[in-house]
Amino acid sequence: IDEALSTGDARFRAQSKERLDHVLKTAGAVIYVNHNAQSIATTCTRVLWLERGVLRADGPTDEVLPMYETYLASGKK
Repeated sequence: IDEALSTGDARFRAQSKERLDHVLKTAGAVIYVNHNAQSIATTCTRVLWLERGVLRADGPTDEVLPMYETYLASGKK
């Protein structure tokens, strides 16, 4: 999905976004794996932060994403 949303011309990206929006509205759940914080923020309502197979956090995007970004900024990777 990430590739479809970031490649191609503007028309292709718009069509890809429309399709993703449709899937998100009609599916019971969508698992979206990504490291791009902006993409996660605009696509997801809930985030599971996994690190080396361990669940670090699970919750609303606006709560978990800042924790992940703080972790990245700390250089503890």
